[in-house]
Amino acid sequence: MHLKKLRMIDFRNIEKAELEFDSAFNFFVLYGDNGAGKTSILEAISLLNSSKGMQKAKLSEVINYKAKGFGVLATLGSGEGLDDIEIKLTYQANKKEFFIDNEKLQRLSQLSMLGNVCWVTPASDRLFYDSKKPRRDFFDRLVYSLDKNLAKNVTTYNYLLQNRMKLLQSGKTEGIWLDKLEQEVAVLGVDILKSRMRYISKLNTILADYDLQFEYVGPVEKNFKIQIEDVEFDELVEKWFEILKFNRIKDLRINSTNFGIHKSDIKGYRSNPELLLESSSMGQHKKALIDLIIGHVKVIKSLDNSSICLLIDEITSHLDDKNKQYLFDNLEQLDVQTFLTGVRKSDFEVLKNKAVFMNIDKGFVNLD
Repeated sequence: MHLKKLRMIDFRNIEKAELEFDSAFNFFVLYGDNGAGKTSILEAISLLNSSKGMQKAKLSEVINYKAKGFGVLATLGSGEGLDDIEIKLTYQANKKEFFIDNEKLQRLSQLSMLGNVCWVTPASDRLFYDSKKPRRDFFDRLVYSLDKNLAKNVTTYNYLLQNRMKLLQSGKTEGIWLDKLEQEVAVLGVDILKSRMRYISKLNTILADYDLQFEYVGPVEKNFKIQIEDVEFDELVEKWFEILKFNRIKDLRINSTNFGIHKSDIKGYRSNPELLLESSSMGQHKKALIDLIIGHVKVIKSLDNSSICLLIDEITSHLDDKNKQYLFDNLEQLDVQTFLTGVRKSDFEVLKNKAVFMNIDKGFVNLD
């Protein structure tokens, strides 16, 4: 996704804003005080490629307090010799609608054809310090860039787990319906496992040059370690089903399905010196996050010809001058459209003459 223009109406604290992005530049720096509207602009962009966006907020929560709905309109470049594409997102009367060139989308998955949007937010600063669910969600978003069925599969998988638990709680620990439901859980679980492991394999190949590696760990990975390492998944559905069937009474007792991809975690580490990211300093953690995003973009570019838009929100805090230089040097090598936010313009001094600087002040956009 390569943005040429962006228009926002009644989106969070921005009543109206129009931005144009010079195709001669890859970097666009949005700076200003906290609460000025910088992140709101990135969030609006992220919603053009995701049903929830980078803040994971309900759309009813992002309407400007003076309005009853909002609109986001973007013009995308399609490449030399091709017509531009217009995307419109509207939200009114609790109804969300997407349009591409004035034609209403029937499926949100159609947005993925327009390219990829990747983002890093301040919440990512604690990616390997906090609980495992945010890590799973973060990496699943990365995996989604290569497998557009992943989000739907994960949602359906979790729904089936809820139904399984309801059946067990109703006293039905045997029967054809429970067997059928667990078979469906196993099929989806293996599909999700395949997507995750194939992605992490491609990512680790690239990150080997950065002395950074990631691995999924959990009950599934432990039980299927040999098959995963050999990329043999054919027999896993039946094995998965047998484990679920065997665990029915235990799961009923603890009121939770103890086996499955919903229990997985992701570990990150550097080998020189050997260091788990969960034990690293904030500065080391943020540098690993930079390497991870660089690796992710390189994975996409190696497999997909679609354009990439990178959103990086407030990443310069906790970075010393050396790591700031490292960040900007590597971003420049990626050669993708990149939006960065920060409080101080001086944090991006190294990008002088390489970026368009925009001062965001109380919801208004001012070009330097």
